[in-house]
Amino acid sequence: MPYTIAQDRTLALVELTFSRLISGADLKDATAECATLQRETGVTRFRLDGRDQDVVGSVVDIFDLPAGQYWKEKLYTRTRIAVVLPDSARSREAVFLYENACRNRAGNAHVHPSRQSALAWLAEVIEAQMARLDRNQRAE
Repeated sequence: MPYTIAQDRTLALVELTFSRLISGADLKDATAECATLQRETGVTRFRLDGRDQDVVGSVVDIFDLPAGQYWKEKLYTRTRIAVVLPDSARSREAVFLYENACRNRAGNAHVHPSRQSALAWLAEVIEAQMARLDRNQRAE
């Protein structure tokens, strides 16, 4: 299995780390595992790190994730996916295709140049939720 999935309870997110060659089947398997974890825990923030990956899955495999599998797996629409930009040129193209496919399907995926940038973008959600809760409590 060329990926690992770990839940970070402190940061309230799931970290999916890819390595080596990534096939279309690997992408589907990782997505299914993340969707199951989301249903079990309610987590809506994911950080995908594929700096050491080389995607060999096809354009169709990548496009099918947000266009088909996310709906079949019932991924929450409020899910945010931060993707750390990979090193290989082929994987970079795949990541930008994935980001575009997600956005075309009303998904919230964004490519970041570093792990820190990805985590900061994901943290914005928590800060916004906390501010909303604070406003609602003051209004009561």
